[in-house]
Amino acid sequence: MVKLKLRKILQFALKHLAGAIIKKYKPTVIGITGSAGKSSTKEAVYAIFKNKNSRANRGNFNNEIGFPLTIIGDYEQTGGFLFWLKVLWFGLVQVLFRRPYPEFLILEYGADKPKDIDYLLDIAKPRVSVITAMGKVPVHVEFYHGPAEVIKEKAKLISVLFPEDSVVLNIDDENVFSMAELTKAKILTFGFSEEANMRISGFDNRLEKGRPAGVAFNLNFREEVFPVRIDGVFGRAAAYASAAAAAAGLSLGLDFGFICDALSDYQPLAGRLRLIAGIKETWLIDDSYNSSPLSMEEALNVLQDIPAKRKIAALGDMAELGRYTIASHEEAGRQARKSCDFLITVGAKAKFIAEGAKMNNFPADRILSFDSSEEAGLEIQKMIQPGDLILIKGSQAVRMEKIVLELMAEPEKAGELLVRQYGKWLR
Repeated sequence: MVKLKLRKILQFALKHLAGAIIKKYKPTVIGITGSAGKSSTKEAVYAIFKNKNSRANRGNFNNEIGFPLTIIGDYEQTGGFLFWLKVLWFGLVQVLFRRPYPEFLILEYGADKPKDIDYLLDIAKPRVSVITAMGKVPVHVEFYHGPAEVIKEKAKLISVLFPEDSVVLNIDDENVFSMAELTKAKILTFGFSEEANMRISGFDNRLEKGRPAGVAFNLNFREEVFPVRIDGVFGRAAAYASAAAAAAGLSLGLDFGFICDALSDYQPLAGRLRLIAGIKETWLIDDSYNSSPLSMEEALNVLQDIPAKRKIAALGDMAELGRYTIASHEEAGRQARKSCDFLITVGAKAKFIAEGAKMNNFPADRILSFDSSEEAGLEIQKMIQPGDLILIKGSQAVRMEKIVLELMAEPEKAGELLVRQYGKWLR
């Protein structure tokens, strides 16, 4: 009870300090939301603006604590009592005295439950709002009445904008593009569609010398075409993030050539379809950060697309799907039938992935189910062979990065390459 009261006091103080800082310094806020691709898009936007006096939130600092914390200072992790005292003092100093402050803030707006977006908008309203992707079954739908309510919540980020502001929408996602009618702001679209303002073309999950290498694609704006290549990452999500970021940059008057040059420095975050060398001359596709039906579909498409001697999918629970849990996991199993030779599931919900695969004639003797990622990692280590390609994906709750740690060729680089390699996550 005491901890809860202290958290509420902290939350109140952070909100009002951050709001006061926004009013005083008036930075240009680029807001990003969606059910998938928020963090990758944030990193792509930051790659474009990082040399223009900017700041982006770190990790998943997109809630009622992390969001205002980012506005107050450039923090990577939180701490104990003394840490928060220093944060509050620094925030107060910025309100009372003129201090150097970023011109651009690149902020994720997270929404785990109804009215979360309202809370964050009370602190800072964007000048540019980016909606990444929603999919048919949005993440966190368990805490809403249904997908339509999640979409309505996310759409608040664009409905509050003025006509002189800008909205960047994914034209390929029907639920995102339908939001266009909810805003008075100028609209720029991105995607693979021929109708997109920022169009992606020529996409390829590249191989070099027969080994996975990364992605390549073109960004097309009006009559200009720029090639983009990103090493060590796979899937269309990287292209979507780059296109969304480019559209956001254009909306603020940046030159298209400058934008595409800046994207050469874009590196997607750990745990998002990142390529990692594995033991026994294998390759890992690490997508262990989190999972949703939309991102699961994309990850399995990547696995299907890349040639390999054998393909193994290690898939964990997808959390917070409520009444869509069984159907979504069974659908992942149906897709796995086309994407891999061996299927490993982790967690109670993921057993429905196994069931969905069996219902679609996946050989039962090539499916293994485990309760924990530790058990699964040890078993996969025994079964893999040189030339195998292994996809590892699941929600945060099942900690699939532990499987990556078990299988990676250089575990000493875990702190650099994997998600959740600090603090409480290592206990």
